Amino acid sequence: MIVTTAKKLEEIIVHIDGKKVFLIGCDICAKLCRTGGDEQIAQYAEIMRELGFTVVGERQIEGVCNELLVRKFMRDNQTVLSSADTFLIASCGNGVQVFKDFVPEKTVLPLLNTLFLGSMKTHRQFQERCYMCGDCVVGITEGICPKTQCAKFINNGPCGGSINGRCEVDPDRECAWYRIYERMRERGREHLLDGIFLPTNHSQDLIPRKMECDGKVPDATGKKTK
Repeated sequence: MIVTTAKKLEEIIVHIDGKKVFLIGCDICAKLCRTGGDEQIAQYAEIMRELGFTVVGERQIEGVCNELLVRKFMRDNQTVLSSADTFLIASCGNGVQVFKDFVPEKTVLPLLNTLFLGSMKTHRQFQERCYMCGDCVVGITEGICPKTQCAKFINNGPCGGSINGRCEVDPDRECAWYRIYERMRERGREHLLDGIFLPTNHSQDLIPRKMECDGKVPDATGKKTK
């Protein structure tokens, strides 16, 4: 899930155009982060009214990053949406950009800062787990991503500063490569570390990235199935 946090209110207010605002929350990631669910949108709406703005609408979209859903939302709510001067979006930055594409003539502002792609440990605690590098090795490293779990982003570790299985940068946490080795050793797979992980293929990181999902999987020869 995409982890977000609330922006400072003064960062938002200074950019609001007009007096009529429309509040939109993401019913998936931001809702789970407790940054853009029904409760938070209601709180933002109350704050906007206290500041003298007119709230013309409050809605949740099940994934503001989903262009198909946003297009349907715009079509079904065209009248009330047209009355808004500014849209305040409680979603990741991707969702804000998607929404803006549908109302280029309006002001669209993010209520949140986007932090990372992570896992939900508790209802209030999240941990970054994936760097979205396009070159995944967690099948070999026993489910531990060296890019997000190693403070030095090391492909082959541990580094020379690791002591007694603790991270040199943050001694309060375990060295990622120590954890990887211990997991592999427990399963008798530590021999897989005898080789060298090649440098990350940064051609996968060229931005902005686009892809087309064709629904096909590779066959035994590595080619895509028909």
